[in-house]
Amino acid sequence: MDDAKQELKTTFQHTGWIVPELLENLDAASDFYFDEISQVDMTHWSQNRVVLVGDACQAVSLVAG
Repeated sequence: MDDAKQELKTTFQHTGWIVPELLENLDAASDFYFDEISQVDMTHWSQNRVVLVGDACQAVSLVAG
């Protein structure tokens, strides 16, 4: 977890608003959760009798929807 916290600090250290305060409190967080979110870009949403519908084909990301 320490690597993930350090990566967040390095990536967002120059971000404004309340981000510096959040990063300062990151080490004290007992409920820290860090995960990767990715998106698969498919050229087709169907093949034969299999079709992706709803969030499987339209969601921009996991956090958008």
